[in-house]
Amino acid sequence: AQRFLEQDKLDKPKLSEVLDKIVIQSQRASDVIQRLRSYIRKPTTEGRIPLDINTVMQEVVMLAEVDSRINGVTINFEPTPGLPATLADDVQVQQIGLNLIRNAMEAMRGAPQDFGGVLVRTYKEADDVGFAVEDRGCGLSAEMEEKLFSPFVTTKEGGMGVGLSICQSIVQAHGGSIGYRPNPKGGAIFYCQFPVR
Repeated sequence: AQRFLEQDKLDKPKLSEVLDKIVIQSQRASDVIQRLRSYIRKPTTEGRIPLDINTVMQEVVMLAEVDSRINGVTINFEPTPGLPATLADDVQVQQIGLNLIRNAMEAMRGAPQDFGGVLVRTYKEADDVGFAVEDRGCGLSAEMEEKLFSPFVTTKEGGMGVGLSICQSIVQAHGGSIGYRPNPKGGAIFYCQFPVR
C-alpha cells in the first residue's frame, strides 16, 4: 500500500485490493490468536463445525499466496473430489496448513525451478480425511526426524521450534494425526488427517 501511494499515478482499484487483503489477514491473525488462547486455556470442542477439507485447503493456499511470491516458490493444489466432511475448528486447521506450507516453502527457497513448487493435496484414508504438503527441499536428518514434533526443536535460523509442536497438539485434540515421511523425489512430506464426521 505504501509503494502504491508513492507512485505518480495512483492505481486506486489496486490499492483498494491490497487494503482489503490487509484487513482479511489482520482479522485472520486475530482469530488465530483468540483460538490459540482459548485452546491453551482448555481444549474444547467449541468452534468445531463440519468442514470440507478441500475448501479449507483452497483458502489456505490463497492465504499463502503472499509468502509464495516472497519465497519465489509456487504452490500447486490437487484436491480429491467428493471427500466427506470432518468436524473441526476451521481457523485451527487453516493455521496448521499454513504452517506446513510456509515450512515447505522455506525448505525450497533457492531450489532449481524444474523442481516445481510445493504440492498440497487432499485425500481420504480409511475413516480419515486429510491433506499432505510435499516439498523438494533438503529433507530432514534421521536425528531431526526423531525429535521433529518436540517443543523448541528447529532447523530454522532464528526459529522458535514451537510450530510443529502446537500443530500436533491441535490435531491430537481433534482426534487426528500428523506425521512426516521422506519424499521419494527428495525433500519432505508432512501429512495431517482428521476423522470423518
